[in-house]
Amino acid sequence: MASRFRIGAFVIALVAVLAITPSAFAKGGISGGGGGGTGGGGGGGVTANCAQILSFSNTPSYNADGAAVITTAYSVHQGCLDEFSGNITLIIHNDDTGFTGTSVRMTPVGDWTYSSTWPSGFGTRYTITLNVYAPNGQLAATQKQTVTALDAPVL
Repeated sequence: MASRFRIGAFVIALVAVLAITPSAFAKGGISGGGGGGTGGGGGGGVTANCAQILSFSNTPSYNADGAAVITTAYSVHQGCLDEFSGNITLIIHNDDTGFTGTSVRMTPVGDWTYSSTWPSGFGTRYTITLNVYAPNGQLAATQKQTVTALDAPVL
């Protein structure tokens, strides 16, 4: 009989712990935890400065064949601790044609530097947007720049 009582007490304790756990581990927004009220408070969340853009540049030039290229370079700090990793999106919009391309990188915790040289049309204007997200999916930082590719070289 004592054995059944122990198992019953264990099951009741386990159910009570599991009922409390979701609110204790709830994720908050990027600005921090939620408030009280009758429904209980939210989790602590991540702070707004846990993911930052440290630098961002777009430099037009020519490659070895004389074609127009743009080098996009950026450094980010990802200091958000979570069971998931944050991501970075780089959105390149061709202002002349309306075409938009998006690159996504997942980032572990730390400081990361990326650089990429990509082909562009001569004299074409681009709007480039860099977004850094916290692991909970909230936008933590964003920067937008406009760059115009170099004109065709005169031979």
